[in-house]
Amino acid sequence: MQSIDVSPEQLADEAMRFFLAVLQGPGAWLQVIADLDLSLTQLKALYRLGDADERTVSELAADLSLSMAATSRAVDGLVQRDLAERRESAEDRRARRVRLSPTGRDTLRRVYETRREDLVTALGSLSPQERESLHVAFAPVVERTRP
Repeated sequence: MQSIDVSPEQLADEAMRFFLAVLQGPGAWLQVIADLDLSLTQLKALYRLGDADERTVSELAADLSLSMAATSRAVDGLVQRDLAERRESAEDRRARRVRLSPTGRDTLRRVYETRREDLVTALGSLSPQERESLHVAFAPVVERTRP
């Protein structure tokens, strides 16, 4: 196979075209997101809360690069929809801890599963050799971006 020099910018453009194709395809991921009727901030908070068992609102605000007020409003919306639970911190009664509720965990799982199904559909048209090439190409990116 002939070696070609591809800049990070060119590769990013190709990746964006791929992600747009998946988003605009027949998949259900965007519909699942739309049905949740969450703001973008609430959606980001839902994803972040899925990364940890529990955290303070202050920690979540820092993770999201948002003010405490904006984060509190986002958490309020998640709590009202039974997607998150909030409690007083045992260590500091002034601090509030937040985590996904069982409904929130199920919702996030459904979002991930639907997104995965959309990706499987988009990648299903590739030949075995193309899938192998993509797998090899993704490996270093995945390894370097793991938390």
